[in-house]
Amino acid sequence: MKDLLAKLDLYKAIILICLLAMPVVGYFVWDLQKQIKDARSAVASATRLGTNTSPGDIEAVGMTMAQVNKLRGKPVENADTDHTVALQKQILTAIKNLKVDEFKLSKINEAMVTVDKTRQATNQAVTVEFKRTTGEPIPLEREQISKAIFNIESQLAWKLSALKIRNQQLKKLSAPPAAPPLETNDEWMVERLEISRKVPKQAK
Repeated sequence: MKDLLAKLDLYKAIILICLLAMPVVGYFVWDLQKQIKDARSAVASATRLGTNTSPGDIEAVGMTMAQVNKLRGKPVENADTDHTVALQKQILTAIKNLKVDEFKLSKINEAMVTVDKTRQATNQAVTVEFKRTTGEPIPLEREQISKAIFNIESQLAWKLSALKIRNQQLKKLSAPPAAPPLETNDEWMVERLEISRKVPKQAK
């Protein structure tokens, strides 16, 4: 071995080192090309125009950030919070000309229910009555009723569980008409509006 190394001149030594280094350099080049290919694929996936069911990565991040910002401004409510405060705020926001004494929230009515056939929870239900202090029902527009329900469901844990409305114009008739009128006033009496939420049973 010593004789072999002694006979090597500079050029032969350089050639030998290159031959020994070729596999290492080849692997390095292959790995670098793979990383470049993965990077190009990631950029293409991020910048592509997606669909509603399969958005691009950047679009997905933007949608997630929008949802996070929406939730960040969402009022915090839990089972121990007085339900009247949060519900009143959403109803008054939806129905601008409504006064706080022109509707009434009932006390929470609780009942045990089973969720997913295994888990137990407490179903809490609240009814909303739109009446003046004299007891006279207050007519509302359908859009106002829809906005109030939307505000409650989108901002709080409460969901609509029962709704019955009746047109004020038709309610005043002594007998139902033979045929429905072509037009009616957009004034509706809320005969029943119930919202509810489910509170998981606390483990003992």
